Amino acid sequence: VEKIHIYTTHGLASFFIFHVVRDFLKNFPDIQISLETEKSPTFVENNHIHIRHDFLKQKNISYEKILDIKKGFFASHEYLKKYGVPSIDYIENHKFIFSQGTLNLSEKENEYLYVNPIIVSGDFYFSYKMCLDGGGILCMPLDFKKSKNLSEVLTETNKTPDSIYMAYQDDVSSVSPLWGFIEFIKNYKFDNIEIVI
Repeated sequence: VEKIHIYTTHGLASFFIFHVVRDFLKNFPDIQISLETEKSPTFVENNHIHIRHDFLKQKNISYEKILDIKKGFFASHEYLKKYGVPSIDYIENHKFIFSQGTLNLSEKENEYLYVNPIIVSGDFYFSYKMCLDGGGILCMPLDFKKSKNLSEVLTETNKTPDSIYMAYQDDVSSVSPLWGFIEFIKNYKFDNIEIVI
């Protein structure tokens, strides 16, 4: 059985790559898929494809953008009742939930307004539940069909999309299953995906 190795993040695997793999296997049922979710980027090896927004520097690798993810900030009605509607001027009075690190909320180029999260979690469902429960403000894709208990906040902040790329070695054979998957994902209609959380 021929195998394709896919390395991506937990969030991309759950919400986007799931649809691609499902539809690819409908057309190529004899291919085996090995999917691994990595928090940090790793080197791209032979017969591997990496799908994420960050990569290690590496020679002889092709990169192609496949998706832009627009994001916004959301808070529950309970949170807004307790802490008020957040604004950039009083951002330090609010609690944030991030998937990693810190985030620059400045709208202006070469200006930085960093906020530190109260919760850092790579598990989106955990973060989403904490946000629903009033635990903090969560940054998430605008296209997700969300609970009616959430309201978008901080709409004045910079919403530069996260660009998602696929990376693979330059010498992939044009008759290999991996090349078939690369061509499949290049033509995939991500706009048709409906994500309900």
